[in-house]
Formats: sequence, structure tokens, C-alpha cells
Amino acid sequence: MITPTIRDGRWLALTDLRAAISYLPPEIEGDHAKSCAFLSMLARKQELNTQIQQLIDSFLLAFSLLAAHSLRLYGTVWFNLSKTIDPFKNYSWLLIVVMLFGPILLDLQGFYQSPLDKTRWKSFVQIMRAMIYLSIIVGACVVFLRLPLVSRSVPLLFAVIAAAVLLGKERIIAERIRRRAMRGELREPVLLAGLREDIAAFEQTFTPEQKLLMDVAARIDIEKQPLSDLVEAMHRHSVARVIFAAGHSRLNRVEEAIGACEVEGVPAWLATDFIRTAIAKPDFDAFAGRPMLVFRSTPDVSWTLFIKDLIDRVSAFIALVVFAIPLAIIALII
Repeated sequence: MITPTIRDGRWLALTDLRAAISYLPPEIEGDHAKSCAFLSMLARKQELNTQIQQLIDSFLLAFSLLAAHSLRLYGTVWFNLSKTIDPFKNYSWLLIVVMLFGPILLDLQGFYQSPLDKTRWKSFVQIMRAMIYLSIIVGACVVFLRLPLVSRSVPLLFAVIAAAVLLGKERIIAERIRRRAMRGELREPVLLAGLREDIAAFEQTFTPEQKLLMDVAARIDIEKQPLSDLVEAMHRHSVARVIFAAGHSRLNRVEEAIGACEVEGVPAWLATDFIRTAIAKPDFDAFAGRPMLVFRSTPDVSWTLFIKDLIDRVSAFIALVVFAIPLAIIALII
């Protein structure tokens, strides 16, 4: 809960909160593009990292498909199998489907979120769910588009190899990040600002992995200490950012502190948990050129949700067709 304050005989409202969140003083509010870009810095960094991981995984999935086909092809000789399979050129369409939809389905399952905090079993379950949805797409292509898929063993081998490759890649990346963090290469100095109780509660939410990535240089109580202490701490520790835990702080005080960070050229990050919600999640967007803090209780419209909706519709249609035939026969008999 935020304590309202009075400035110039009026109550501070959400319009005052906008200035604190935008990190820009009123005199340069017109520079909306710069403000929106600064607000979405963390989101863009995470999105870029996810896109790079998706690109890598698309090639790993293609390699897994090629390995599955090669294993089945040469397995005819190795294991004295009676049936051979067609050449890989007949699976070129499957290669496109796997590279296009595979990373999207992995993203829908949350595979790219918090690799340091996930267990191997959770990652394996996410991969298997993505493989199930991918098999539904492949089945729809075979049934409705009449695309060739002679050997059913190739997709099964692909699922096994792809799961092993993706798990291996994730573990390698996680261990590399963890080792660099343990050596202090990824730790950055930060300042925590706000009320003492808010800072303590905020620090309790840090996981052991997150603590490896930051070094809390100082903690500043912006209600009791002057802003000069905040500026001096920024100079002394050369911090990479100042994080504000402003759950019970006065908004005008937070705005002044963020203004001091702007003058010093230090990024100011404001935790959005000062507004308590049960379901809605905070996000940033722009309305009429102005940066806005948005609380959504439903997922935002995105291409991933479009793909999920498409998969749900195709799956429902296939289920209707499959069950319609026996039901029609039963109706005719009755």
C-alpha cells in the first residue's frame, strides 16, 4: 500500500506516479520514444536472449531430425532390419515444420524462462509437452495436406534425440552462467533504495541464483536519509543501477530519488509490487505516445497465443472427425 501525500494543496494521484515510473522529469515528457525505450530495456534484453535461444534451438531440432533419419537409415544395416526408409528429401517438409514450430512451442511451455532455477525434470516435461503439440501439427499436415511420412520411427527417434540435445544445451548454458557468476564475472553492483522494511522484504524474494548475479553495494532509506547520501553512494560504489522497493514510500520522494539517478546517469529500476494484485501481472505499454504501467489478468495478444489457438482448433477438429464416424454409425444402428 502506498501512502498518499499532499503537494501544493492537492493529493498525489496516479498522474504523479507516471513521472516516477517513466524515469523522466516533466520538462522532457515530450520525448515519449526515449521514455518508452528506456522502460522496455529489460524486456528487450530478455526478448533478444530468448530469440537467440530459439534460433539456436531451431538448428538443434533440425540436427536432431537429420540424426534420427540417419540412425533409422543406417540402422537397417546395423540391426539387420527388413524394411528400409525413403531418402531424407521426402522429409524436407518435416524439417520446415520442426524448425518453424519447435521453438515456438518450447516458448509456450516456458522452456526459456529461468534456466538457472529449473530442475532437469521440469525442463524435460516442458520439452515433452512441446513434442506432443509438435506431433499434432505433423499429424495434421499428414492427414489434411497429404504430405508423405512413410517411416513412423523417424518422429519417435527425433523426439528422443531432440529432448537429449535440448536438455544438454540448457545444462551447458546454465553451468557456464553459474560458473561465471561464482567467479564474480557477472556480478554487478547495485543500490537498493526505499524503506528499510520494503528493502528487507524485497531482498527475501531473491533466489540463490539471483544473488550470484548482483552485489548489493548499499541500502538507502530514502525516507530518513537525504538524497545526498544516495548520490554519494552512487559515486562511491559506481553502481550499475539503483533498484527502488517503494511499497510504502511517498511517491514524491521516490520521484525525487529517481530524478537524482537521472542526473547522475544511473538507471533507476522501480519494483512494480507497490500495487498489490491477486491475478493481474504488471507490464509496460504505450497509450497515445505516453508510457503506461498496465496490469493484465489475461495474457496479452501475441503470435505465440495465435499458434496455440491454431493448435487447439486443429486438435478439436481432428477429435470431432475421429469421434463423429463411430457416433454416426451408432446413430444409424439405433
